[in-house]
Amino acid sequence: MRSWRVTCFSLVLLVFFLSSVLELTGGAELNVAVEQGTTILINTSSSTSTQCKVCMRVRNQPLCQAYVVLRSDTLLDFSCSQPEKVFIVQIIRDTGTMNIEPKDHSAFIKFNRTFTWNLKPLVSKSLQLNFSSTGLRQIEPEDSCPDNHRYILAVENISIGTFCQNGVIRQIDVRNAGKLSAEVTGGQSLSMKVIAVSVGRLMNSLVNIHAVLPEKSSIQDFITPNTTPENAEIMWFFSMPNAYYADVRILKYTLPTCLSSESIPTMKYTWQGRDALVKRMNENQPSVEPGNFNISIKNCKMSTVSSLNRLMVHFQISAIKRRKGQCEGDLPDKQVLKIQVMKKDPKSVCVLKLDSVIMDTVTIASGNHFILNTFDCNKDELELTVIQTEECKEWRNCTSTLFPLHFNYEQQCIPGVLKMITWYIQGPVNSAVELQSPTDGLRYCLPEDNCNSILLLNVSQVMNPGTTVGQFCPKGSVQKIQIRESKIAVTASVTSFSDRSVAAKPILSYSFTQGISGKCFQCSLLTLF
Repeated sequence: MRSWRVTCFSLVLLVFFLSSVLELTGGAELNVAVEQGTTILINTSSSTSTQCKVCMRVRNQPLCQAYVVLRSDTLLDFSCSQPEKVFIVQIIRDTGTMNIEPKDHSAFIKFNRTFTWNLKPLVSKSLQLNFSSTGLRQIEPEDSCPDNHRYILAVENISIGTFCQNGVIRQIDVRNAGKLSAEVTGGQSLSMKVIAVSVGRLMNSLVNIHAVLPEKSSIQDFITPNTTPENAEIMWFFSMPNAYYADVRILKYTLPTCLSSESIPTMKYTWQGRDALVKRMNENQPSVEPGNFNISIKNCKMSTVSSLNRLMVHFQISAIKRRKGQCEGDLPDKQVLKIQVMKKDPKSVCVLKLDSVIMDTVTIASGNHFILNTFDCNKDELELTVIQTEECKEWRNCTSTLFPLHFNYEQQCIPGVLKMITWYIQGPVNSAVELQSPTDGLRYCLPEDNCNSILLLNVSQVMNPGTTVGQFCPKGSVQKIQIRESKIAVTASVTSFSDRSVAAKPILSYSFTQGISGKCFQCSLLTLF
C-alpha cells in the first residue's frame, strides 16, 4: 500500500510538470537583458483577442499571464509561435537631463515597440531637445511615417504632438518635465540618432518649437496639442532663408468657449523691429512676409459647460522665393494726383503690397507717403490708371496762359504700363476751356468710328458724369476745341502698350477764356476750330 501511495504522488507531480511543459510547447523563447534604469513592459495589444501568454520562471515555477514588467535580465517563454503578432513592447528609460542615446533590443526586433525617455531637470527649468541631426515633421496623431518611426512628445503629461523624421523642426523646448517616445514597427531596426538635451531658463510657454525653413519652396504643417490646458501658451519660432517669403494659412480650427470673450485664442505674430500683429482664426493670415518670425497661440480660461470644445489649430507655413521690387516715396503735393496700380490678371502669381497690405488694386494719392512692394511681377502684368486735377481759380493766373496736359510717369518708380489717364480741368467761374493739339491736330470721331490709333481722347462734363462732349483721335483738321464749361474731364485711353512714352510728351494743351452768360440757351456746348 505504501508503494502505491508514493507512485500516486509521483504521478500527480508528473501531471503538473507535463501540464506546464505543454503550455510552453511550440512557443518562442527569449533571453532578455535589461539595463540599469530601464523598465520593459510586454503587453497584448488592446485590439487583439488571444490566448497567447508570456511566461517567466518565478521560484522555478512558470508564471504565465497577458503581460510582464521586467527590470532585470529574464528568460521569457511565449505560449505561441509568433508572439510578435500579439504583444507590443515598451522600453522605458529615465534619462533626467542626459542626452538621449537610442539603443535597440535585438530580442524584440520582430515586435512593435515603443522607446520612451523620461526627462526631468533637477530644478524647475526648461529642457531643450536638439533634433538638428534628423529634423522632425509634425503630422496628425493618426498618420504614419514612411520609415516606420513615429515620435510623440509630451510635456507635463500633455501630448504636444506626433512627428516623423526628416523635417524642418530643429529644436523643441519643453517646460519642466517631458517625455519623448519613438514608436517603431515590428521587423524594423531602431534608426535614430543621438538627441542632445540641455537645460535652459524657465519659460512661461508650455512648449517652444523652433523650425528652420529650407532654401527651396516648401509647405509645412503645424498643429496645436489636442488637449491644450487652460491659459497655456504654445509658441513657434520660424527661421526664413534670404529672399524667401512666408504665407500662413489656417486649414482648420476649433475654439473653446471662454469665460471672457476678450480672451478667445488668436494667432499672434511677431517680427523683429515691428509691432506684434494679432489675427483672429477666421481672418486672412499674413502673406508674403519676409524675415524670421514667431507665432503664439494662448488658450483661455474655459467654461466648464463647454468641456467638449477644445482648442485646435492646424495651420500651414508656405515659404516661397520671390523676386522683389520696391517703390517708396511721395507724390508731388503741388499736383492733385491719384495713381492706381492694378493686376491685369487677379490669378497671377504677381503680388502687390501697399504698406504691408496685399491688394489686387493699389491706390496712391498725393500727400501720402507710400511703400509699394511687388513680388514676382513683370511690368506688363500691371496697369496704371491716373487721375490728375488741374485747377486755376484766379483770372490773373489763367489769362493768356497755355498749360500742357501730360504725365511723365517714367520718372516714377511705380511699376506698370499706362492704361488710362484722366485730367480734371477746372477754371474760374463762368470761364470756358479751350483745348489745343500741340502737333498734328485732332479728328472728331463718332462712337462707332474706328480710331486706328494707340490713343483715344474723350472730353466729358464734370457736373454730369458719363455725359460725353466729344471723342477725338490724333491727326486731323481740328486745331482747337472750345467747351463752354468751366469744369471738364479729358480722358486719354491707351489702346496699345507698345509705346510706354505716349503720355510723357504733352497730349493736349489747355487754356481758359471768358465764358458765355448762363442766359444763352441756344449756344453750342462744343465748338471746333
